[in-house]
Amino acid sequence: MIDSTRLCIVPRVHIFRALSASLLTLLIGVGGIAAALGPPPPTRRGDDSDTRFGVTIADPYRWLEASDSLEVQKWTQAQNKYASEYLSNATASADLSKRISELAAGPPPRSVPKIANGKIFFLQRQLAGEWPSLMETSFSSSELVVVAAPSKDESAIVDYSPTPSGRYVAVGRALSGHETLSIDIYDLETKRIRESIPESANVVSATLAWDVDEKGFYYVRAPVKSQNDAALLDRAIYHHALGTDIKIDKLSFSRGFSPLVDLRQPTAEFELIASSDSGRLALFTSIGDSTSNSVYLRRENTWRRILDESAAVREGVWAKDRLLVLASGAFPRGHVLGISPEGNVSEVLPQGDSVIQHISPCGDGFLLTRSWGFDWKIEHYSRAGKLIRVLDLPTRDIGIDGIGSAIGAASAIIAYSGWTVSPRWKRYDADSGSLRPLFEMKADGGYAGVSIHHINAVSEDSTTIPITLFSKNNRMPGEKSPTILFAYGAYGVSLRPRFLGTRLAWIERGGMYAEAIIRGGGEFGEDWREHGFKLNKIKGTQDFSAATHLLLDQNWTDIEHLGIEGQSAGGLIIGAAITQHPESYRAASGAVGVYDLLRNETFASGRFTAGEFGSISDQDEFRAMLTYSPLQHVVTGAKYPAVLFEAADMDELVAPWQSRKFAAALQNATTSTRPVLLLTRLGSGHGRSTSFSEHVDDETFVLSFFAKELGLPAGPG
Repeated sequence: MIDSTRLCIVPRVHIFRALSASLLTLLIGVGGIAAALGPPPPTRRGDDSDTRFGVTIADPYRWLEASDSLEVQKWTQAQNKYASEYLSNATASADLSKRISELAAGPPPRSVPKIANGKIFFLQRQLAGEWPSLMETSFSSSELVVVAAPSKDESAIVDYSPTPSGRYVAVGRALSGHETLSIDIYDLETKRIRESIPESANVVSATLAWDVDEKGFYYVRAPVKSQNDAALLDRAIYHHALGTDIKIDKLSFSRGFSPLVDLRQPTAEFELIASSDSGRLALFTSIGDSTSNSVYLRRENTWRRILDESAAVREGVWAKDRLLVLASGAFPRGHVLGISPEGNVSEVLPQGDSVIQHISPCGDGFLLTRSWGFDWKIEHYSRAGKLIRVLDLPTRDIGIDGIGSAIGAASAIIAYSGWTVSPRWKRYDADSGSLRPLFEMKADGGYAGVSIHHINAVSEDSTTIPITLFSKNNRMPGEKSPTILFAYGAYGVSLRPRFLGTRLAWIERGGMYAEAIIRGGGEFGEDWREHGFKLNKIKGTQDFSAATHLLLDQNWTDIEHLGIEGQSAGGLIIGAAITQHPESYRAASGAVGVYDLLRNETFASGRFTAGEFGSISDQDEFRAMLTYSPLQHVVTGAKYPAVLFEAADMDELVAPWQSRKFAAALQNATTSTRPVLLLTRLGSGHGRSTSFSEHVDDETFVLSFFAKELGLPAGPG
């Protein structure tokens, strides 16, 4: 998936494909747009139910889970038409739409680079282009296009892996709606594709582990391809020798492959980590989306498990002759362990007073990215774990996007951005400590007029919940501005300050935008995460409610001007908010969200989220989920806010019926006159290959929805 911060359109994670304006027109049909929005399409109620642990749960909209049903498809088309009529009217604010397009059309940013033998690779969309191209540069030369962006009828570049020498680069492409990839091996000397692996091979990552002699590589693929089938997640490691047929690729690692491989369940994630200078190979495995990794080393053609999930390993890199890993088992802010090629483990750096987010090799030592809440920094350590220096970067309101480095190299590239700081690179010299500018995305001058406010809410159990709020020209409480509140709070993901992008169009017109750090994320370490998942997941909803009430109590806004926003696991927070406190919000937007936790495990990928949400097979976890699962708390006769749901019909990570069922329940239950809309992206998945124009369309629709419902002024405020 292409991180939206690369595109700098919006400050949130894009996880679905947008619907273009032309598609809106097609969905509406030749009959034109209705002058006034009528009632939503009717949805029948069935009589399905489940009984678990003595509790009977009615499920009248279960029939909407049958994606292949003609009835469901017709219902979806009717919902698309209904939402399209509203959105087309909402986008009548030409001033807002024009400003979003202006901000999006500026100079494109770059992805975090990868370095191989002095060559610097990165992804960057060309001006007027739809998808990124693969670029190559060096510290002393200008960039050139290695692999051009595709045309509209081809698959988009989503990732790449250069060889240690930089001679070859493996380029992963994905079709819209597909989680599997095709791989092209480019020879950078001949400028031609040497060979390809088709999508039918079920490759799930373009991060390959190249042999040190560059004659082959290890890669991750699924043995079986079946839409929405758990087999797609039962992954394995294969080795491919260049010039041979993929049909004879050798299985290297899989569940039950040998007595040394202790995997009792299918794996949700595999990550290969190769040492480019020695050919040593490590593998991280996890059996669920929110579980810790086990660490394996490959030696003499066998895999040996060195650390199990109790070590809570999150990330690792080779630094010359040892593997350095970040682990949080018993150390909630993380510590660094060193693993020798023989498998001996020792502590390199003890836990500190901030959270270790990432580790990168640099010279004879390593760089650590640390954070505490929204404050981020980078520290340079020697091989022995002695602090050399803290890098001279801004200390407030910037986030580290990533580090490009290579084993033994004395120079690294620091990629960072901030709320009002456009994405940029700096070259770090490990010997002198100097930081020299390499790249800066030119930005609109309007960001200088954005004021940043740091405020704190207090949750039900007295936990402090940080909120960062953005306004124009130091706009203060009392003006009750149209306000959008965003949160995520899941999987230990840490929100960081990142460029506001097109949200400037909202702020310029007198709107406010806010982000809250709620439990379930990793912003304050493993304790913060554990207090917001499984049995404690409801605390994240309480944190979000506390953030809401602070904005209202301090008169930053009022209920008639407050909107909330979330995506994927963050959609759960939004769903819980509007069912627990429908009177507190005027509008809400949820994209590819999880709303029916009690049926989530019936979907293939949902089985791997039990480590985050809990499992209905466990009585305590079932009862905990039942207390806040949004669908089960829809009340007939309640007055719900305006809601815009987005779903993708080919989504393999979050079931599209999650949005269908929740939208239907709200439409049938609400007694308010505010619309409940569902827009399903046809032929789309979780967003891995979303085009630039689709991102722009999406942002225009979402901000237009909020502008109409929250009363945003038509021109600059």
